[in-house]
Amino acid sequence: MAAPLAQRTQTPEPPDGVPEKVGTVIGNLVFAASLALVLWPIVRRFL
Repeated sequence: MAAPLAQRTQTPEPPDGVPEKVGTVIGNLVFAASLALVLWPIVRRFL
């Protein structure tokens, strides 16, 4: 289990795991923004 985790994170992170949480939040924001950009023209047709 430790090998894939070590391959995924090249930079050593502090024990509290703040960079991982920040990366998750940024990833979720980017995903939500791209999803909204893709779905907005479709939703706008029905309004």
